[in-house]
Amino acid sequence: MKLLGFLGLIVAAAASRKLEVIGAIFALASVLAVCSRVPLRTLVIRIWAGAFAFTGLIALPALFLTPAVPLGGR
Repeated sequence: MKLLGFLGLIVAAAASRKLEVIGAIFALASVLAVCSRVPLRTLVIRIWAGAFAFTGLIALPALFLTPAVPLGGR
């Protein structure tokens, strides 16, 4: 059941386009982890750090492959 719940959260976050919705899902996942008695240190080190590193690696090529907009605004 936990696995299905987290899978649902992942699908919802992937399908979301608004930052507020993603933040709410993040908060809900944090509350679920606390309710499941997962230590906060374990959650931060094993889950969040890995997720942020993976996301950063995926987003890194966008720095070099997307066209830049001048700072002046055009």
